[in-house]
Amino acid sequence: FDMVERNISSEPWIASRTNFYSKDMQKVSQRYGRVYPYRENRAVIVEDWDGNSQIINENFEVIVDKIYAAADYYSEDLIPVVLNGELNDEEYAKPGKSCYLDTDGNIVYECNFDFSYTSRSTIKHLQIPLVIGSFVENVAVVKAKENQWFILDRDFNKHFLPEGYEVESSSYSNGLLLVSKTENKEKKYGFVDKNCNVVIPCEFSYAESF
Repeated sequence: FDMVERNISSEPWIASRTNFYSKDMQKVSQRYGRVYPYRENRAVIVEDWDGNSQIINENFEVIVDKIYAAADYYSEDLIPVVLNGELNDEEYAKPGKSCYLDTDGNIVYECNFDFSYTSRSTIKHLQIPLVIGSFVENVAVVKAKENQWFILDRDFNKHFLPEGYEVESSSYSNGLLLVSKTENKEKKYGFVDKNCNVVIPCEFSYAESF
């Protein structure tokens, strides 16, 4: 009952809300404010109740400290994050620069835009922001702070949807991305490829990812 949204990983540990367990459910780590599943031998944790996020390795050693917001886990060796910025008057960190980190915690791309992020549900008075922009199938679906969607390739080039189209999924699947277009106040769904070409027209009243 204490698993995080049924998102269980045995790579190498199973994530609960606040601890990591072995496969036989023996506790193997200290209590954190919040933990997320291991992927690629790295895990995102919330170290304290002030919402300070970190990334740890399989030995629970801190790889990256002081993250304001991040995706749940690494994907294709990268993770999108918003680093902590300056402190406000109450000495809580403000959002800093947006970037992609590799599994060693190095910045591989400092974004020339700010990630848009949302707060997850409150868990014991802790709000944890979520960043959308993980790489899947060598492309990332990004929402910028200016409420603008675009696609990033592995060279971090931006690709934009045709005018009037909106993103409806946070990642590609089978090379296609679910999008929508509203005409005459009616939203219809279709799909674009990785070059943002419309390959299945928006003519469906409902659709899900492949």
